[in-house]
Amino acid sequence: MGAGRSGHPLHNPLPATRTVPRAELRVLPDCGYRAAIERQAAWESVVLAFLTRPGA
Repeated sequence: MGAGRSGHPLHNPLPATRTVPRAELRVLPDCGYRAAIERQAAWESVVLAFLTRPGA
């Protein structure tokens, strides 16, 4: 999720992170809904870390 644009309230995804087992929320600064495009390297790093963590 990006935090750099107005209209992206962080309280919107919080219920899912509290109810989905093993869910995680990562906020990438200075981007919007297209985090995978706007901050590709950071997004890939977060996704790869999530997918390769122990027990994933």
